[in-house]
Amino acid sequence: MTTTRKQQLATAQDGYRKRRRKEGFARLQTWLPGEAMQNLAALRKTLGLGQAEILELAIAKLQEELQNRDNEVQL
Repeated sequence: MTTTRKQQLATAQDGYRKRRRKEGFARLQTWLPGEAMQNLAALRKTLGLGQAEILELAIAKLQEELQNRDNEVQL
């Protein structure tokens, strides 16, 4: 790959990341155990969703469960 092409790709990637941040997104980069990745792949296939959508659903569900638990404690 030529230096010019590398520069073009780097510039494009930088622009993409800036646009996503401007749209209110944040980048998540993490390591997962192999089994968790396999489970994620199975969920993607079964649900027809992307990784980000599955993570959003999982976070929302955990938040809901915590809120319900907190409400039960207050009763």
